[in-house]
Amino acid sequence: MSDEGAKVMNEGKARDWALRVLVEQEEGSYVAQCVDYDLVAFGSSPAQAIEEFKRAVLRHILVAFELAVPAFDTVPAPDPEYRERWERGAARPQAHIQTIEIPSFTIRSRRPSSPCLLPCEIRAMVA
Repeated sequence: MSDEGAKVMNEGKARDWALRVLVEQEEGSYVAQCVDYDLVAFGSSPAQAIEEFKRAVLRHILVAFELAVPAFDTVPAPDPEYRERWERGAARPQAHIQTIEIPSFTIRSRRPSSPCLLPCEIRAMVA
């Protein structure tokens, strides 16, 4: 996991995730590729690709919580090329990196445990 990676909910402690996503145009659509994990989403515009990525992340977190497995621990790392692209792009003076927050939400599980609050932040760079 990257140094900007996830903090995890464990035994009632809050978890929050800071994910980096690189948005690039490929063959007429936009691809939002996570730099920290092998998660990807597509859209017809950069904004739509980011929205689809947010939905995919939320679905992943919810399923992991219901299965009582740590979120993202089972997701492989992406190809190192994406991290290299992020670092090259972030170093450019004209780089546009925006922080997209997923509002905090509470999961109430059928399992007898306390609900957890899950803040999530996505840093996106459109290349």
